[in-house]
Amino acid sequence: MKEKIIEILADAAGMKAEDITPEMDFAKDLGINSVEFADVAFSCEEEFDIEINEKDFRKIRTVVDLMNYIDKLGA
Repeated sequence: MKEKIIEILADAAGMKAEDITPEMDFAKDLGINSVEFADVAFSCEEEFDIEINEKDFRKIRTVVDLMNYIDKLGA
């Protein structure tokens, strides 16, 4: 699951997956803006058959935040 999340983020950020670490911030480190993150969230919803709550969506700021959130949903 973690590898797939990193692949999705790497694609959105135009980076190599191996350059992405769990501590990275979407905006500061990956250059992913809110619109791009919405695309990332949608891709994760499709990939893992989950639904990301809009309130929670706003709290997810780092790679590990997203991993933990998806893990909590049982993906």
